[in-house]
Amino acid sequence: MCVVAEHMEDIAVQFNTGWRFLQIKTRDLEKGPRKLSDLTAKGGGLHSLLRSHRILRSLPATLELHVEGAVQRKDLLQKLLTEDGRSDAALLEKLEKQLKIDGAECGDFVRRIRIVQSCPARETIQAQNTRLLVNHAGHLPASALD
Repeated sequence: MCVVAEHMEDIAVQFNTGWRFLQIKTRDLEKGPRKLSDLTAKGGGLHSLLRSHRILRSLPATLELHVEGAVQRKDLLQKLLTEDGRSDAALLEKLEKQLKIDGAECGDFVRRIRIVQSCPARETIQAQNTRLLVNHAGHLPASALD
């Protein structure tokens, strides 16, 4: 396994069977749950994944958008969370329009993407990582782990 940070996406992970390209998006919680329009807007993540999709062509890879916070319950974004939902006609039509791509490219793109929702809040990441380090290197003093 190989991990590359800040190359094509925020994180790229190579496995024997292919790649995972991860785009990570944080959000102030007072903005509420995410909607599809948030992810198709400039800086929303899907444009970056589309760029990677075009560069990677047939390379075996998933394109993942990891989002902090919840996803709006009654928004088309919910369709991107499941394999069946990714073939929804209304979703594909909206993505074609918002990302300015044709139907064939849109179909290929959505088959490759995964949305991972409810990632840990920014404020808790350091504490979670410290706990993980303690689990793996509990013999080290706290000052070294910090």
